[in-house]
Amino acid sequence: ATVVQLQVVRAPHFYLTSIIGVLIMLSSLSFVVFQMPVEPLDSRLNVILTLLLTEIAFKFIIAESIPKVGYSTLMDAFVVTNLVFLAM
Repeated sequence: ATVVQLQVVRAPHFYLTSIIGVLIMLSSLSFVVFQMPVEPLDSRLNVILTLLLTEIAFKFIIAESIPKVGYSTLMDAFVVTNLVFLAM
């Protein structure tokens, strides 16, 4: 009997630069709100809601490029954590 062993390794570079990097950038943009004047609340809410909707749209876009598995991955936890961070 012939035994063939293959070692398959997923290269994380694509996910780190294309997905996690963009999410970190979107989350860091939320700190702009702290530099805005306090009184006109509507402009601050517009920035946060725009970032939140952008991240939700990005989540739908990246759903096509990540592998589909039956369990939550570390990247899923990272995306949800970013959504919670923006919602606060």
